[in-house]
Amino acid sequence: MPPLALGSADLDKAAANIKLTEMTIRCRQLPHWDIIVHNPSGVTCGDVFHAVHDTLCTPLTDRECKKYVTEDCRDKVLEAFEKRCRDTPGLDEYTRLRGVTRVDLLEGRRIFVGLSCPIEAGSDFWMLDLAHLRMKA
Repeated sequence: MPPLALGSADLDKAAANIKLTEMTIRCRQLPHWDIIVHNPSGVTCGDVFHAVHDTLCTPLTDRECKKYVTEDCRDKVLEAFEKRCRDTPGLDEYTRLRGVTRVDLLEGRRIFVGLSCPIEAGSDFWMLDLAHLRMKA
């Protein structure tokens, strides 16, 4: 399924079936950073997308690179970074100068699949589900 562009009506929809003014989102692959979404009028899908984007597009510090880009994942992270640079025509140099970001730690998982609420009793966070972009050859 190709990525879909959303219109403003979609972005303005409530992010959950109940009105929430704050959401905490976690990503299985990046347990180090919670994504906090806050909107006193009610969290919308657009609020979620912007918060996820802002969090994942944060460049890694040197200290974070040393801690999270291990020998086991270095090649996949750098491959994801290179692909992200190639996927931004006209901005590839800017993207390169910003360096490796949190999204690169996802090793290519950049497609929003959805949010799920864990079943555990008392769970106060949502899980971010992401997938690899699959393009037909």
